[in-house]
Amino acid sequence: SKTLANEEYRAAVRIADARRTKWNPRHYLPDSRKHVTLIDIPGERFADADMLRFDDYWDWSEEVLHRLSSMTEGDAAEEAATFVRACDDEKHTGRPQAPVDQLRGLYQRLLAGLVQRDHPFITPSTALIDANGQFLPDEAAADSDAAFRWISERAQCGLPNAPVFPLPKSLRETEAGKQVAANYKRYRSEVVIKSLGPLKGCRDLLVLVDVAGILELGPQWKNTLCDMMSSIVEAVSPHSLTGRALQRVWRGATLGWGSDYVRRVWFVAAKCDRVHESQYKRLDNLIDSLNREATQSVIGKSRFTRRSTRVAAIDCIIASDQKEMRYNKVNSDGEVEPFVFPVAKMVDLPDAFADDWPVGLYAFAEPEIILPKNRGNPPKQRGLDSLTAKLFGIR
Repeated sequence: SKTLANEEYRAAVRIADARRTKWNPRHYLPDSRKHVTLIDIPGERFADADMLRFDDYWDWSEEVLHRLSSMTEGDAAEEAATFVRACDDEKHTGRPQAPVDQLRGLYQRLLAGLVQRDHPFITPSTALIDANGQFLPDEAAADSDAAFRWISERAQCGLPNAPVFPLPKSLRETEAGKQVAANYKRYRSEVVIKSLGPLKGCRDLLVLVDVAGILELGPQWKNTLCDMMSSIVEAVSPHSLTGRALQRVWRGATLGWGSDYVRRVWFVAAKCDRVHESQYKRLDNLIDSLNREATQSVIGKSRFTRRSTRVAAIDCIIASDQKEMRYNKVNSDGEVEPFVFPVAKMVDLPDAFADDWPVGLYAFAEPEIILPKNRGNPPKQRGLDSLTAKLFGIR
């Protein structure tokens, strides 16, 4: 089911040292206990990452307009260019600036184009949810006109009766500009801080990335993902010992005194069962390069470390060899049957991300997740044991 709000799972975990035996003196040491809080945040909230960085609406607007102006091809570039031109100051361009209501409509049209192209930069992220908490339906997302009607008629695009969208700084002193800036302040406080703020109290920040999906969708998707994650890391990272102390005091007062600060940023190549095992070394290189690109702006002035790994929370591969990868799927009769994906259909992963590559160059299997009926029989997984050991320091 779709995650619409933050979800938390808290547990006390007892970790026994595997080296403890009755012949080993360490046997008499107590097992270690760790209190774990897992926070699951709706993925679309990360498009609001810049709002976590900028408490000033006009700084956020300037950043969004800069990003939209860099959309030069594909991914709703035409809608983005139309909106940016409409925001231009008449004093500098000679063209009359569009009214605020028209700018709002043009921005909603732009969001619809991004939705139709499955682009992640949908901000404010509540443009995807209506007042009843219903997520944008798939049939509307598949067509930009249908998505525009749904967004303009049903979505909040901010808070109810308080829309948020970027405006040029030339409208700062207008009543309309002041109202949207006030809407932004409320949205940032009531949605963004509540959703993304808890990240500041996490010891480990895990970013799950479908590298195969990025290669399928193209470079614009990859660049946007890195920009969003760079904003998140910039916002949650203490940049000095004093900053760490002040952040800990702030988090203790707002999130609870048991909260920590970000010490490690993990980029995890999820769904690694979509990639043939012979390509895992290149997959490791790609996820590591994404981590470096997303954190390079703060790694020199922050005291966290970065880590990368790969996992498949549910390993869908039945068997594989040099010629094919075999999965299971459910047929029209509801029966489970094998599905074969030829390795020859896969283009080898690159050693590093290129600046550009054509959409459609890469093709990967789309495994169907089939959970066992017996809940006491957990499905196979890849890499989760290793990741857990690294997170908890288990040897």
